[in-house]
Amino acid sequence: PLHRRYGVIQIDPVAMVEELGDEAAFAAAKALRPRTYLVYLSETMGLPWPGRPWYGFMASIIGPSLRVEEPAKAITSDMCVPIAPNAVHPHGRLSVVTQPLFPFSNCYHWVESNAHLRI
Repeated sequence: PLHRRYGVIQIDPVAMVEELGDEAAFAAAKALRPRTYLVYLSETMGLPWPGRPWYGFMASIIGPSLRVEEPAKAITSDMCVPIAPNAVHPHGRLSVVTQPLFPFSNCYHWVESNAHLRI
């Protein structure tokens, strides 16, 4: 996928631990029920070389509500930006407008929700 795009990801916990050879980790990974997440692929992390099994991205997890508060990190619920057609924000912050229009009406870019992904 290209960077600066929205996408859907799902973690494969079994694939993540297979090469470790750890039976306990493998059993725990098999017991997990992976969820699906909306992300924004903000940056590429390296070049796509032939034969390389993955390609890296810096991604932001898209939240389905106002930001979850984290008082220990001084993060408050208003530290987010709505994604249009969502226009709800406690301080009236303007929405990010996507092209084409974002398919969900309850989503936000949250501050401090970055993850490194290998796709």
